[in-house]
Amino acid sequence: MRSSSACAALIIVGILAAVVLLPPVTTAKPAPPPPVPMGGFVDSIVWVPQPSPTRALSDLDSGAMDLYTGVVARSADLASLRANPNLRPVEAYGRDYDLWVNPVAISDPSRFNPFSLQPVRQALNYLVDRNAINADFFHGQGVPHAALWHSRQPEPARHPFFFADLERAYGFDPDRARTMIRTAMTEAGATFDGTWRWQGNPIVVRLIQRVEDVRFDLAGYVATQLESAGFSVELVPMSAGQAFPVVYFGPPDTGAWMVYTESFQQPWVSVWPDEWLADFHTFFGGETIWQFHSPPQELQDVAERLFFTEYNSQDERRGLIETGAPLAIEDSVRVWLVASTTYAASNRVSTFVHDSANGFGSLFTPRTARFATPGGTLRIGQVFQVAQAYQPWRGWTDTSLDGLIGNTFTDVGVAPHPHTGQFIPIRAAFATTTAGPSGTIDVPSDAIVYDTSTNTWTSVASGTTSRSKVTFDYTFGNWHHGVPITMDDVLAQVALIARRDHGDISSRDPSAADFSDARFQSLFRGLRPLDSDTLEVYVDSWSLNPSVTADLADVWPKVPWEVGELAMATVLRDQTRVAFNSALNSGLTWLDLSRGDSLGFMDQALSDGTIVTSGSGVTRPPGFSGFIDQTEAEARWAAISGWRTSRGHYFPSNGPYVLQSIDSGTRQVVLNRFASYPFRADRWDALIGPPIVEVAIKPIDNINPGDPLSVRLTTAVGGKPWNDAILEYRIVRESDRAVMGQGVPTFAGSGRWRIDISSSFTASLSPGRYLVEIAASTPVAPYVVIASRTFTVESNQ
Repeated sequence: MRSSSACAALIIVGILAAVVLLPPVTTAKPAPPPPVPMGGFVDSIVWVPQPSPTRALSDLDSGAMDLYTGVVARSADLASLRANPNLRPVEAYGRDYDLWVNPVAISDPSRFNPFSLQPVRQALNYLVDRNAINADFFHGQGVPHAALWHSRQPEPARHPFFFADLERAYGFDPDRARTMIRTAMTEAGATFDGTWRWQGNPIVVRLIQRVEDVRFDLAGYVATQLESAGFSVELVPMSAGQAFPVVYFGPPDTGAWMVYTESFQQPWVSVWPDEWLADFHTFFGGETIWQFHSPPQELQDVAERLFFTEYNSQDERRGLIETGAPLAIEDSVRVWLVASTTYAASNRVSTFVHDSANGFGSLFTPRTARFATPGGTLRIGQVFQVAQAYQPWRGWTDTSLDGLIGNTFTDVGVAPHPHTGQFIPIRAAFATTTAGPSGTIDVPSDAIVYDTSTNTWTSVASGTTSRSKVTFDYTFGNWHHGVPITMDDVLAQVALIARRDHGDISSRDPSAADFSDARFQSLFRGLRPLDSDTLEVYVDSWSLNPSVTADLADVWPKVPWEVGELAMATVLRDQTRVAFNSALNSGLTWLDLSRGDSLGFMDQALSDGTIVTSGSGVTRPPGFSGFIDQTEAEARWAAISGWRTSRGHYFPSNGPYVLQSIDSGTRQVVLNRFASYPFRADRWDALIGPPIVEVAIKPIDNINPGDPLSVRLTTAVGGKPWNDAILEYRIVRESDRAVMGQGVPTFAGSGRWRIDISSSFTASLSPGRYLVEIAASTPVAPYVVIASRTFTVESNQ
């Protein structure tokens, strides 16, 4: 018989053996996320033309396309997009639909244009139901508005209650519209027997009906509303090419048109739209009607003061806006209806940034678009492309289409935030110093300017002043062809602006500088490099918004200096011109770094000695022999020659993607990710959104006069508490909309806010119903939301 100790030993041994023999237990660790690439998320982007939104929706569904930058605007296409579970509609608000109204009397006295009468134009604002238009034609996704600026733009966020009241004042009221029309028409001598007549004949409104998009259907609605007011209507279907010569450039006094279904697309969110009132409601727009019609003088004066920044403070500017906006509605040469832009994406694309105004037209969209995991090929469809020259001076003319492709493989120093419009650093962090509208800053004596009479850098003249200074801190990195970006490239860009504006290049091509470059040159007062990547730029301009001045002063280069010199050599040899119109008028080639005859001309300049690529006489920009040494210059020319051999074009740049190929036959463009880009692909993920604040006001107890009033509210985004909100409140008497008091709620933590009204204030309130109204937005998305809650002041008796 075994002893107990022996048994215990056997048990222990058995346990140990079991432990040894059992397989090890492991806990599987989740796979680490794939590394975030440098540059963009996808390996390549293929840009394809697709003029038909209907076909684009099919391509998105089948996998032949991933994003479509064209606007989906026909009613049938919008319905198809929203019904397809494989596709995602993306809403933006930079496309405005409006009525362009002819205010000019017809020269033939036997005919009558009712809209030559100001009250009839103004009455249109009450005759159309903007909410119904939004619901019926835009699936409720647009922003109805009567004022020039709407609640998805930064301007109303600066004075939210003013714009809310203005919109309320011009709500749908057909009876009021018909009364205004009847009074004005009768006073003008028209007669009414159920139909408005002039000299016994029906007054026929010629309404130009655009055929390409939702405006075709919208014109039918407007015609019905005009008929309900007693007008006969003739719908005249026209394409853009047919309509523009009539409504913008033709004589407005012939009766050829009276109303036109118009639309505008903003290229980005405008943070400081001082020019809009002038452009849309005065002769600054340039349309021929302004040769016959003058807006009210007060409106013209306000518009000009805004356009030329003739104000000294935020309050003064606010007063101009609040004076001009109602005057523009009263004149109603343009009757604003709805802002809505719908884009389409495949659900295969998991994430992207879009612009609140221009949707997929943002430079951030292709940079941030990605699939579930990094890599792959992103296929982006566009209405058309490869229609303009690929060069950064006077090539693509806007930020869409070819410009969007260009903005994906080139960088800028600063760019507008896709939701606020504030200019933010891309490659140039900045600090703006300003002396305001009337003060000045002394430009340092060691600052320099480029003298085009000698093509050299010279010191600024003694006593030179400016109103602002912008200090840029650059992130350089490499050009696509492998050489480092340096301050010499920036200085060469500034020199070339001067040469194109009023120097040797301008003498060959007077249009070689675009508006932006010409404006910079007119306001530029000098620059001063502080170190290898920091530059001071002095400009004689100012803005209440420092980022606007930084944008004006931005001189970040899109091509290395040697590409600029090589390209300009073909201009100086009278082989090419920088601007399209200059090339057309002279019978020369429009300069293009990517394709066509320009490449052969640049090859020739390298081979025949026009460009010297080695030795002590190696070509450098004029005036740069003291900046760029021989070794650097030789390395640059060797690099661009190698690039031409390997890539087939002369357009190395500095963006997150590289121009790989461009096919003039198929009009397809291929970009490859630039692995040496200095920033990670997720750099812009904070811009995904925008965050639209939600406001909830808790029920308010009724009070007696003299009782304290307590209001509690919360702010959230996506159902989660949101602290970073901008709030205003006011107390309004419901019976007459009189504002009794206003202020700013107090933050109480975790998305909670309070308003505490003193008993002395409520003692002044007469019995009745009141509203507490809250206007809310966020600093990163100035989308105005108005919330309200009623309470009653009861009688003490």
